[in-house]
Amino acid sequence: MNELDPKQVIFATSDEGELGLTLADGTRHTPIQCSCLFPLSDPEHYISIQQGDDKHHPEIGIIKDLSALLPEQRQLIDQDLKHQHFLPEILSIEDIRGLHGIDEWCVTTDRGPITFFVSGRKSSIVLTNDNLLLVTDIEKCRYRITDYTTLPLRARQMLERALP
Repeated sequence: MNELDPKQVIFATSDEGELGLTLADGTRHTPIQCSCLFPLSDPEHYISIQQGDDKHHPEIGIIKDLSALLPEQRQLIDQDLKHQHFLPEILSIEDIRGLHGIDEWCVTTDRGPITFFVSGRKSSIVLTNDNLLLVTDIEKCRYRITDYTTLPLRARQMLERALP
């Protein structure tokens, strides 16, 4: 693991809007992509910086702790990570209907109302010990409910019927 020293790297956005990285020796990498290695359990630590704009390029190094970056540098990383981990929050469940092993979910998210389809409850719905619920639809889009116990009673009842 090549750990990058937050005090010896500079992140910047190009005129084209691509995130780039300059290392202490002057080597510049543009574009780069940031990926959190533990996005659910430890989103503030172990951020992988990869050369290129897809997952098939080599890793340049890892930022061990985001809090060690200067605020403006961290903001650039946070913006990139936000685009990498598009994960709408389900705020309300309007309906969950099942038909032939596929469930139709009608929900309201922090980005507005949406309907999506879930197949294979055991592989598509993950519930953690701290009441976090992750749902993956048939198009591989992911949604989250930070604490399903805070949903309204009717929504919780529908959800509990849909759990594996």
